[in-house]
Amino acid sequence: MHTLGLLPNLPELTANEAELWVGAANAEAEALRQHDQRLYPLTDDPAAMATARSLHAAWRRWVDDATALLDQLPVSATRDDSRALRTLRLGIAYARCLDGLSPEEVLRRHQRVESGEAKLSSIEEVRRELGLAPRA
Repeated sequence: MHTLGLLPNLPELTANEAELWVGAANAEAEALRQHDQRLYPLTDDPAAMATARSLHAAWRRWVDDATALLDQLPVSATRDDSRALRTLRLGIAYARCLDGLSPEEVLRRHQRVESGEAKLSSIEEVRRELGLAPRA
């Protein structure tokens, strides 16, 4: 959203203008999601890791821009519970979660499981360990 810097210089956005900006942010997130399978390569190949780091950086830029956009929307637009606004908020949460786990850390964890150093548990084993009821 390279034009986001323009928003503070515009008068208050109309509902239609806000909807278009939110749509543009959602479209960019959808384009980034097309590459999600490259976010966490299970190889130490330098090219794959460089791609993963670039994608993580792109998501960080996107979440910064999307959050700024959300902050700049008129109050009337942020009260709207439209599908597009919910999608934007979910995208922001998704991108923030990605930032919490680096490609290198996922690779390290994968290598620990592969070497037998760490135990791989099924979801049902985890549920039992946590004292949660089994899924029906």
